[in-house]
Amino acid sequence: MHDLGLDSLLKGAATAGLHYGEPGQQIIANAQVIANPFPDETSVSLSINREAYLHIELFDLLGHKLDKAGYDGVFEAGQRLVPLGLSSQPPGTYYLRISTANNEVRTIKLVKE
Repeated sequence: MHDLGLDSLLKGAATAGLHYGEPGQQIIANAQVIANPFPDETSVSLSINREAYLHIELFDLLGHKLDKAGYDGVFEAGQRLVPLGLSSQPPGTYYLRISTANNEVRTIKLVKE
């Protein structure tokens, strides 16, 4: 480290009060499906700590993304209810993936009767 001059850089960062890798507050405090299993439609309840961009996708059991069965947008802080319509899909197991721009990801298993 000394030969490369990195020790002086690290010592300078420590004295400057720089901190690396501190985790921030989670954006998604809670995510759950209202009715699971469900016949045709259900909703996902989201509790969001701060305004954030969310990307919501639905996948079948084999990992294929379902077209027109998701949501992209900016959500304000608070409780939100997002409807999920799977009436055109056959009964089976599906996965809901909720991701943020900060690489926070939640996955929920859904069962359609």
